[in-house]
Amino acid sequence: VVPRLTKFIDQLTNWYIRLNRRRLRGEQGVADCLQSLDTLYSVLFDLIHLLAPFTPFLSEYIYLRLLPFQEKAAKNPEATSVHHQMLPQANLKLVRLDIEKSMSLMQTIIELGRVMRDRRTTPLKCPLSEIIVIHRDPEILASVERLSDFILNELNVRKLTLSSDKSKYGVTLRAEPDHKILGQRLKADFKAIMSAIKSLKDEEIQNQLSKGYFTIQGHRIELSEVRIIYCVSENLKTNLEANSDNDILVLLDMTPNAELLEEGTAREIINRIQKLKKKAKLIPTDEVVVFYRLIEKDSQESERKASNEITTVIGKYMNMITTTVKSALLLYNDEDKCKRNVIITELVTVKGVNLELTICSAKKHKTTPVESVNIMLTDNLTPRFGRDRRTSLLLKHVETGEFITLTQLHAEIDLNFGLYGISYNVYWFDKVQQQLHTLTANDLNEKLYGKQLVVALKASDVSKATFL
Repeated sequence: VVPRLTKFIDQLTNWYIRLNRRRLRGEQGVADCLQSLDTLYSVLFDLIHLLAPFTPFLSEYIYLRLLPFQEKAAKNPEATSVHHQMLPQANLKLVRLDIEKSMSLMQTIIELGRVMRDRRTTPLKCPLSEIIVIHRDPEILASVERLSDFILNELNVRKLTLSSDKSKYGVTLRAEPDHKILGQRLKADFKAIMSAIKSLKDEEIQNQLSKGYFTIQGHRIELSEVRIIYCVSENLKTNLEANSDNDILVLLDMTPNAELLEEGTAREIINRIQKLKKKAKLIPTDEVVVFYRLIEKDSQESERKASNEITTVIGKYMNMITTTVKSALLLYNDEDKCKRNVIITELVTVKGVNLELTICSAKKHKTTPVESVNIMLTDNLTPRFGRDRRTSLLLKHVETGEFITLTQLHAEIDLNFGLYGISYNVYWFDKVQQQLHTLTANDLNEKLYGKQLVVALKASDVSKATFL
């Protein structure tokens, strides 16, 4: 019982919920959302009854939280515990074997596609141009076509092609005997049978498959005793990756494409934003704004080119990014950022380029700006005692309202980063004059509110890109 229940839970979570996540979120309309939620609720409610004898406490916990959504059951005194309920009866009217068969076929195709991506070390974030499904039975191909949207979305592929002609794609069949099974059964005849099976040509194999068994030198060989291998033409091997399961063949076009690579980069940016939201324990309905900026380590031509490509991708796929992450994506702006509550900041790497992402609350402060300054360390300065590389410090004394002195600022920096005994300077960037300045006592005024200061051993360690 338990293995079947765990398999069912896997089907529910990794297939039904995963494939219908957009419906469950309401992205395809309220009616469709309610229908999918009702289905999920009904399945969970019955599942909890079945799990109750095996996981009594967890089942009771979930049951009591599902119960309030059933008005009649909630008012029934006997419904106070899942352990007071009878096991649900099977409703055979809801069993659709044709749908189950189609879903099983769809799962097979998706799993074959995932294996092929793994072989080429191509992540799911990277879109591909085409997937080709080959099968002799037109009805099978028709059922695949009905579920094409799920296949394309799960494998991140643009186009699905269905065919019953494998020769069109340079694919042939090759047969290999099951040495263990046939060796034990045929004994002395096995060597001759093995050679005959291996020498079968594509057309002969197809004829034998249509019969449902092989006839080799007077011996009946069952399909389970022979392994059918799909061979791809050498001319197509570099572009197409092939995988099969029984009589279904799936080809995946792995040809790189500039537009698809750009979309892959956009999806990687989406992935980084989603992970940062998860790290900040945000939910999709939280109103936040994401600020981004590219931070170049040096001025090498290759890095500048990569940064320009990232900027182009963000601009080109801005609508897709914001729709998916459900938040506005804005270019980093000190003045705008300081008017919002910063939730989390993280430096990530996308295509070898450092991308700083900052998530802030969507609502701006109605009060005056906080009298503080942002401070960060350069890469060659390491904070001690497990401290972060960034912090914010108040520029005024809370009680007196007077600006702190340069000595007091250095003392706060030593305390926050553990830089005791290290000789360093603090730098700020004048965006008007486009010049880097060493911070002096005269600079400690309201003009620094919300600005970025950098702590470095020397001026040459500071990149101007840090202040952009």
